[in-house]
Amino acid sequence: MTPDLIDGGAPSLERPGKHQPWIDMIQPEFLTDRQVAAWLSCSRTTVWELTSQNILPQPIRFGRCTRWRREDLEATVAKKAAH
Repeated sequence: MTPDLIDGGAPSLERPGKHQPWIDMIQPEFLTDRQVAAWLSCSRTTVWELTSQNILPQPIRFGRCTRWRREDLEATVAKKAAH
């Protein structure tokens, strides 16, 4: 499938059938508990339980926001998968 062209030839970065901009396709460096749960196919409660058991890395807090570093999660999953 080829991207739609806009402004005289610049490719449109919107997904077909969606009204969300291309920014949704960027993989963020920091993930919310919802994003971690979706990535691991589990519940938010499970994410917090795994974190409290030190199975998942500890999140980083930015004021009231709590985020997990994608790089830390990927390393943890790769390490667990290697065993």
